[in-house]
Amino acid sequence: MTAHLSITSIGKAAASLSLLAAAWFLLAPAQLGGKSTYLVTYGTSMQPVYHAGDLAVIRPASSYQVGEIVGYRNMQLGGHLVLHRIIGIDNGVYTFKGDNNHFIDSFHPNRSELVGRLWFHVPGAGKYLLLFHGPRLFLLAGLVALLLVGGAAFARTGRVRGRRADQPQPAVSHAAPVPLASLLALAALLACGALAAASYTRPLTKIGIDQGIYTQTGRFSYSAQSDAPSPIYGGGRISTGQPLFLSLVQEAAVRFAYRFESKTPNHLSGRVSLSAKLAAPDGWQHTLPLAAPQPFTGGTASVEGALDLVEAKALVSDVAKLSSASGQTYTLTLTPHVRVAGTVDGRPIQETFAPSLPFLLDSNQLQLQPGTAGGPASATLLTQSTSGSGPVLVPNTITLPKLRLAVARARRLSLYGVAGTLVLLLGSQLVWLCRRARDEAAAIDHRFGELIIDVTDTPQGLELPTVTLGSIDSLAQIAQQAGRMILHLRHEQSDVYFVEDNGFVYTFQTTAPAPVAQPHSDPITAR
Repeated sequence: MTAHLSITSIGKAAASLSLLAAAWFLLAPAQLGGKSTYLVTYGTSMQPVYHAGDLAVIRPASSYQVGEIVGYRNMQLGGHLVLHRIIGIDNGVYTFKGDNNHFIDSFHPNRSELVGRLWFHVPGAGKYLLLFHGPRLFLLAGLVALLLVGGAAFARTGRVRGRRADQPQPAVSHAAPVPLASLLALAALLACGALAAASYTRPLTKIGIDQGIYTQTGRFSYSAQSDAPSPIYGGGRISTGQPLFLSLVQEAAVRFAYRFESKTPNHLSGRVSLSAKLAAPDGWQHTLPLAAPQPFTGGTASVEGALDLVEAKALVSDVAKLSSASGQTYTLTLTPHVRVAGTVDGRPIQETFAPSLPFLLDSNQLQLQPGTAGGPASATLLTQSTSGSGPVLVPNTITLPKLRLAVARARRLSLYGVAGTLVLLLGSQLVWLCRRARDEAAAIDHRFGELIIDVTDTPQGLELPTVTLGSIDSLAQIAQQAGRMILHLRHEQSDVYFVEDNGFVYTFQTTAPAPVAQPHSDPITAR
């Protein structure tokens, strides 16, 4: 009977493992090494058959055909999965369209960006799965673990309290309580499994907004040469920051250098020009073009123009005569105009950049505008910059109560946790099985010690038919009725108890399976 039960148990275990292996092969998610990718659909692009909140399962295929519903990674959307129908294939490039859309998808993936063909879908199931994302998943795992631990403890105490006082006490329970270490390991395994499910069903990255994804910087400079030797300008050369005296300088060279910098790959081109605006306090304005628009490619450009100070002085003089306002101070403002277009990190941009540098102009000199209560000094504006924001891929996170983990770290922790708890669970079960056999023999000895004689081998003359009993109580009852002692033979794996009566040998052995010893002619050794 024992052998039959063992074979049956082995067969059931093998069948269960086969079913689990088949289920894993068919349904294991790609994040855990399987071939199935699970999607929760949203939007209306695939109506009327597919609706928001459906669960779709896709699997990779060796080839894809027009008309099939396929999931692909849309690089224009940061690599997010899109589930649409193939409507065209041209030289390895696929064209997709949603069944309910009146336009085709703007992104055309290649073969490597296809994830899989629709295998099956379950209407409405996706919205229930979303309920267990994030903290809800861990709360559910904790609740299940608590129910398991509490249920095991309740079952153990319930068996003791539910037994009547006159009922015979069994030697050992055949449904022995699971050890505390195993319960704790099982609870930890559930928690780690929940963490793995939460982390492996989320992408490693998500689209975020970077406020400083790129920077535009401009630097102003000017220079001039004095027409006559003067102690004001040593060597006659005038550089950025110095005033330009109109009696000594007739023309100045002004320059603007532009630089576009980004933390991500970019491809740019644009145009840059330079002008000066002369303005009077009464609102009169006049623009002096210094450099016509010039094209450039890449992230750097420069533009240079000649500022005719004689012309500027003449304009100021004419305005003063016409307005009968002499001695006024005018403003001359340098303004470059930059227009840039292209892509940054694969995304299109169009930007303008037009910083300004103000000067003060009177009948004697042109100088950088000093600082006032209404604005900064022009000397601080020689270099100006501005930053631009844009979508970038940032690490995705899992938010728990008072804790935020990066998805990559959560995946590592879950795998280490599952491996560690499995080792702990296996070790505790092995220790439990070994202790269970010893505890069973000790319990039997405690209850029926006056009826038991230890022997080192089966006595001679017991070559009789063997009847295997299911409990030590049945064997003790036979021994008492026949007025015989129970012989106890200890094996390495288990303990065997037997009684000879009326031409039969009645046996019982502890839970761990071990073959019953065959009798031979060695004498009995009693304790």
